[in-house]
Amino acid sequence: MHELGITWRHGFSVWWLIMWRWTLGKFLIAVGPMYIIGLVGGLLVGGFLDVSLDDVVAAVGIGGYIATLALGGYVVRMALRKKYKGFRLALVPS
Repeated sequence: MHELGITWRHGFSVWWLIMWRWTLGKFLIAVGPMYIIGLVGGLLVGGFLDVSLDDVVAAVGIGGYIATLALGGYVVRMALRKKYKGFRLALVPS
């Protein structure tokens, strides 16, 4: 197998794929499900259950953190599988 040298173009291509997909995913996680969870939590704090606002904020923050970590792993996997213009990434035994 022919091995290419690592160039700035290659590095930037991989970095860009990871950054824009991760940023978009984080935005969708924050705006979509976390907004709904915040609304439901606000209703719970509003009097339906005896839950403090601090507990709701902590739960939403922890949920978002875990979702973002999982998203990061998924995006890196996508970057490893993608065929870029002129190259692809391969994992080979050392």
